[in-house]
Order: sequence, then C-alpha cells, then structure tokens
Amino acid sequence: VMNSLEVLVQGFSWREASGVWHVSSNVTIIRDEGPVLLVDLGAPDRQQALLEALASHGLVPRDIAAVVLTHMHVDHVGALALFPQTPLVTSRGIMTGSRFQFSHPSTLHLSPHTFLLRVPGHTSGDLALGFHEDDGTTTVVAGDLFPESLAVDAPTIAEDAQALGDSRKRVLAMADRVVTGHGPVLPVKR
Repeated sequence: VMNSLEVLVQGFSWREASGVWHVSSNVTIIRDEGPVLLVDLGAPDRQQALLEALASHGLVPRDIAAVVLTHMHVDHVGALALFPQTPLVTSRGIMTGSRFQFSHPSTLHLSPHTFLLRVPGHTSGDLALGFHEDDGTTTVVAGDLFPESLAVDAPTIAEDAQALGDSRKRVLAMADRVVTGHGPVLPVKR
C-alpha cells in the first residue's frame, strides 16, 4: 500500500447563538510502511464515529501502532479509552498503559517518513507531526496551532501568543500542506 495521510474523522468547531461551543478535533490517519498512526482522537462523544471510520479501513483500535496527541484538551483526546495499551505520544514522552517514558519528541521515530516537533503556543505542550509524502512534499498535522486557517494571525486561544506566532512561522516554512486542528487540509501558499 502507498504511504498515505488522510483525515479519518472530520473535526468541527462552531458556536451556538447562546455562546455554547461544539468542538471536536480532526482525527488523522497515517500509513507508513507498516505502522498505522493516528493523530488526535476527537471529542468523547465521537468514539463511535472513530470506530466506524477505522472499520471502513479494515482496522480496529489494536491495529494502531501509536497515537500522537497534539495537546491534552478534551476535544482532542476523547477516545483515549479505546486505546488502553497503544503507545500515546505527547510532547513530554510516551505513555503505554500506565507506563510513562520521558523523551523529547525529536528523538522519537515512529515510522520511516514521520517526524515530531514541539510547536508551543496554543498550549505549552503542543506537538505536531510531519509526514514526508511519496511525492516529495511535506504535510504537517498541526493541531490547534492552526485551528481552521493558515493565517499567521488567525485567532485562537493561546497560552503564549509570541510562541504561537513563532511556531506558526516555523511550520509554514517547512510544510506544503497543513492538517488544521478542526477544519480542512490546506495548501501552504508561497
């Protein structure tokens, strides 16, 4: 099978007139010479959608080699219970079951064509996954560094606005495409 990256479960983010938000992250699947990886897991009430999307690819949760979590907000980690023994990759290390190993993301090689980078700003622990596509381009799964657009000044909740801007510029300099946290996969215009 060709190496591939696609949004498995589409995320969303919208606000009712009353002010209540409805949010769930994109769930991205990467197939890379054997290992199948997921990035983010959506909101807690999206677990069935995730199971159905995996099944449509002939997969069950135990087929996933690792889950990369861009950050720990609930709308990105809602299906954790489906992956009790799957390595969970965070910006601080890897949790497998109840075992935690501290490690820097740059030292982790989850599959032949992926790389991890810390991209602080939305939270101090933001993590992105980069994927070198078969066509020579690079796609970055950026979480809420870019919730729905690639504008460097696009509004988002930021723990550190300066770090957010720096991380955004770094990702835009290396990526040909960006998987946003809740919206579309967007081309980087140069």
